[in-house]
Amino acid sequence: MDGGILRGLSEGTAANQRVGEARVGDRTLVDCLAPTLDGAAHGRGPGRLARDRGRRAGTRPGHRRTHPAEGRASYVGERAVGNPDAGAMGVALLFWALALYRDPTSRHRLTPPAGI
Repeated sequence: MDGGILRGLSEGTAANQRVGEARVGDRTLVDCLAPTLDGAAHGRGPGRLARDRGRRAGTRPGHRRTHPAEGRASYVGERAVGNPDAGAMGVALLFWALALYRDPTSRHRLTPPAGI
Protein backbone atom coordinates (compact mmCIF):
# COMPACT_ATOMS: atom_id res chain seq x y z
CA MET A 1 0.00 0.00 0.00
CA ASP A 2 1.10 3.54 -0.68
CA GLY A 3 2.79 5.25 2.28
CA GLY A 4 0.36 8.19 2.20
CA ILE A 5 -2.64 5.87 2.30
CA LEU A 6 -1.14 3.90 5.17
CA ARG A 7 -0.36 7.07 7.09
CA GLY A 8 -3.90 8.38 6.56
CA LEU A 9 -5.47 5.08 7.60
CA SER A 10 -3.22 4.87 10.62
CA GLU A 11 -4.02 8.40 11.76
CA GLY A 12 -7.74 7.90 11.11
CA THR A 13 -7.78 4.63 13.03
CA ALA A 14 -5.92 6.21 15.94
CA ALA A 15 -8.41 9.10 16.01
CA ASN A 16 -11.33 6.67 15.87
CA GLN A 17 -9.90 4.71 18.77
CA ARG A 18 -9.12 7.84 20.77
CA VAL A 19 -12.49 9.54 20.28
CA GLY A 20 -14.72 6.48 20.04
CA GLU A 21 -12.71 4.38 22.51
CA ALA A 22 -13.03 1.38 20.18
CA ARG A 23 -10.53 -1.45 20.46
CA VAL A 24 -9.99 -4.61 18.46
CA GLY A 25 -12.67 -7.06 19.54
CA ASP A 26 -15.38 -4.45 20.17
CA ARG A 27 -17.05 -5.34 16.85
CA THR A 28 -16.37 -2.06 15.09
CA LEU A 29 -14.49 -1.08 11.94
CA VAL A 30 -11.35 -1.08 14.10
CA ASP A 31 -11.56 -4.91 13.96
CA CYS A 32 -10.67 -4.62 10.28
CA LEU A 33 -8.48 -1.52 10.22
CA ALA A 34 -6.05 -2.41 13.00
CA PRO A 35 -5.05 -5.87 11.65
CA THR A 36 -4.79 -4.43 8.13
CA LEU A 37 -2.41 -1.72 9.29
CA ASP A 38 -0.44 -4.23 11.33
CA GLY A 39 -0.17 -6.53 8.31
CA ALA A 40 0.94 -3.69 6.06
CA ALA A 41 3.57 -2.68 8.61
CA HIS A 42 4.92 -6.24 8.43
CA GLY A 43 5.10 -6.20 4.64
CA ARG A 44 2.06 -8.28 3.75
CA GLY A 45 0.77 -7.26 0.33
CA PRO A 46 -2.75 -6.09 -0.53
CA GLY A 47 -3.85 -9.50 -1.83
CA ARG A 48 -3.00 -11.28 1.39
CA LEU A 49 -4.43 -8.43 3.46
CA ALA A 50 -7.70 -8.53 1.53
CA ARG A 51 -7.92 -12.30 1.88
CA ASP A 52 -7.48 -12.01 5.64
CA ARG A 53 -9.98 -9.20 6.13
CA GLY A 54 -13.09 -11.38 6.00
CA ARG A 55 -11.65 -13.49 8.78
CA ARG A 56 -10.92 -10.51 10.98
CA ALA A 57 -13.71 -8.10 10.18
CA GLY A 58 -16.08 -9.05 12.94
CA THR A 59 -17.42 -11.68 10.58
CA ARG A 60 -15.95 -14.83 12.08
CA PRO A 61 -18.72 -17.11 13.33
CA GLY A 62 -17.48 -16.95 16.94
CA HIS A 63 -17.18 -13.18 16.77
CA ARG A 64 -20.77 -12.88 15.54
CA ARG A 65 -21.95 -14.40 18.81
CA THR A 66 -20.40 -11.63 20.88
CA HIS A 67 -22.14 -8.47 21.97
CA PRO A 68 -20.79 -5.30 20.37
CA ALA A 69 -19.10 -3.08 22.94
CA GLU A 70 -18.78 0.10 20.89
CA GLY A 71 -20.03 1.63 17.65
CA ARG A 72 -23.53 1.76 16.25
CA ALA A 73 -24.08 -1.97 16.70
CA SER A 74 -23.83 -1.49 20.47
CA TYR A 75 -27.16 0.37 20.35
CA VAL A 76 -29.08 -2.65 19.11
CA GLY A 77 -27.86 -5.08 21.78
CA GLU A 78 -29.04 -8.67 21.28
CA ARG A 79 -30.15 -7.98 17.70
CA ALA A 80 -26.51 -7.51 16.69
CA VAL A 81 -25.56 -11.00 17.85
CA GLY A 82 -25.31 -13.30 14.85
CA ASN A 83 -24.72 -10.48 12.37
CA PRO A 84 -21.40 -9.10 11.15
CA ASP A 85 -20.48 -5.54 12.08
CA ALA A 86 -21.48 -3.30 9.18
CA GLY A 87 -18.51 -0.95 9.57
CA ALA A 88 -15.97 -3.76 9.65
CA MET A 89 -17.64 -5.42 6.66
CA GLY A 90 -17.58 -2.15 4.73
CA VAL A 91 -13.87 -1.70 5.39
CA ALA A 92 -13.18 -5.35 4.50
CA LEU A 93 -15.08 -4.95 1.24
CA LEU A 94 -13.16 -1.76 0.45
CA PHE A 95 -9.79 -3.47 0.92
CA TRP A 96 -10.96 -6.47 -1.12
CA ALA A 97 -12.07 -4.20 -3.98
CA LEU A 98 -8.83 -2.21 -3.84
CA ALA A 99 -6.79 -5.41 -4.07
CA LEU A 100 -8.81 -6.51 -7.11
CA TYR A 101 -8.41 -3.08 -8.70
CA ARG A 102 -4.68 -3.20 -8.16
CA ASP A 103 -4.34 -6.73 -9.51
CA PRO A 104 -7.39 -7.90 -11.52
CA THR A 105 -5.75 -11.30 -12.05
CA SER A 106 -5.99 -11.96 -8.29
CA ARG A 107 -9.76 -12.54 -8.40
CA HIS A 108 -9.37 -16.33 -8.28
CA ARG A 109 -7.01 -16.09 -5.26
CA LEU A 110 -9.04 -13.65 -3.19
CA THR A 111 -12.02 -14.67 -1.15
CA PRO A 112 -14.53 -11.88 -0.68
CA PRO A 113 -15.20 -10.88 2.93
CA ALA A 114 -17.49 -13.40 4.61
CA GLY A 115 -21.15 -12.68 4.22
CA ILE A 116 -20.86 -10.67 1.00
